[in-house]
Amino acid sequence: MLETFKNRLQNDWQLFLANYWYGRKPIYTPEDPQWQDRSLSFVLVWLFLFGITLFFSPMPQDDLLRHIHAWQYDFDYRRMFDGYPYHFDAWFGFDWLVGHLYQSMGAFAIKLIQAASIGLFALAIYLNLKEAHRDTRVLVVLILVWAVGSRFLIARPTTFETLFMFIAIGITFYPLKPKWDMVIHLLLGCLMASFYHLFFIYLLPLIIWRRIYILPLIFGLAGWQWFTGGQYFKEVLDILNFGAMRIPGIKVSENAFSLPLSLIFIGLVVLFVYKWRTSEKKWALTAAWFSLPMQIRYMLDNLIPIVAILLAREWKVRPHPFLILFMLVMVKVTLGNYGFYFSHEPKTPTKPYFEMHDHVMTQNLGVNFWVVNQGAQQLVKVAPAMEIGFSDKKIQQATLDNKVTCQFLHEFGFNKYVENSAVGLPLPCLKLQASTPEGYKIWQVVPVK
Repeated sequence: MLETFKNRLQNDWQLFLANYWYGRKPIYTPEDPQWQDRSLSFVLVWLFLFGITLFFSPMPQDDLLRHIHAWQYDFDYRRMFDGYPYHFDAWFGFDWLVGHLYQSMGAFAIKLIQAASIGLFALAIYLNLKEAHRDTRVLVVLILVWAVGSRFLIARPTTFETLFMFIAIGITFYPLKPKWDMVIHLLLGCLMASFYHLFFIYLLPLIIWRRIYILPLIFGLAGWQWFTGGQYFKEVLDILNFGAMRIPGIKVSENAFSLPLSLIFIGLVVLFVYKWRTSEKKWALTAAWFSLPMQIRYMLDNLIPIVAILLAREWKVRPHPFLILFMLVMVKVTLGNYGFYFSHEPKTPTKPYFEMHDHVMTQNLGVNFWVVNQGAQQLVKVAPAMEIGFSDKKIQQATLDNKVTCQFLHEFGFNKYVENSAVGLPLPCLKLQASTPEGYKIWQVVPVK
């Protein structure tokens, strides 16, 4: 098997270097003689994407930096963040998995998780374009990675929920033995249910495609109800309303209103998809489901891929190979324009930045994740919380104003303040402890004389 795989890659590479690029039209149809010519393998492109992500892409700046450390806090986010209101880990399955990877591989696990996210995204899109020419499938994969790949580099639990959902839909287009079909969909559904407390957001549209997902939905609801000691349904209602906890002026870009953009993309589908077969109707219902929240994150993660899949399935064309080459370059710029990730320089300081159980106020939501990543071994407790609405209103206001006072820091018992763009510092109660290569400054909170 390995020899076959090696030979295939060698043949693809030789094709890549040969005259595959010459004497072709920009776009041609099934009636053209060149329609049946050999094309590049998806495996070669997939390895390119995986490798670029693994070695060249930037480190994530937010949620993944806390998920990999949840195990150190015994999966209790109340010990990690000020104000986290729930007694259970809402991402337990994901935290357990990435935590084990981190324990085995250290910081390299972060890059591996990101590479897996981009790799699964490419696979999911490719599976859903079964009717298109292979060059078209590859081109659409590259266009989508270029357009929204930065979203999937974040590699959050919701990222993998989206990926598993698209993979599950893609599998429905392939003839599998009934036994294997059922097992694969059940496993995917149960995996999704374990990763994220709001898993039903992604399982409900899958029921449109396969009724078998009713079982993982029931198992998931029962499992989370047991895991939370019977509080799941009550606390989910609270979680869905946490936006109301934010003070006026606090805006989260991912929740931005996106109905106009959603309507534009849906209009493109209605305009260019001529034959609404059963699968297109299911795609339309899936798109409608993710349009309901009218939030930009669902448009980027779900609606853009759905629109691209529908358009590519409808247009029976094969692009010039140069377009694939051009998009390979564009993807390299998007995913890996940050230089070689690995370095001989030590990634951690010789002396820890934090002491055991430090209580740390951070300048904003970006800084707080960096603090958790640096101080998890010392079990630091950080404010504001990852959902800023969980924080005390005074902490939210200090974050919004980008300003702290000595009275504020002493009132909440903070012994460290971390920032990366100081405004109005230093204060008489702050003593600079360290400046990091990444641009963060760590201040010790001391009594005011």
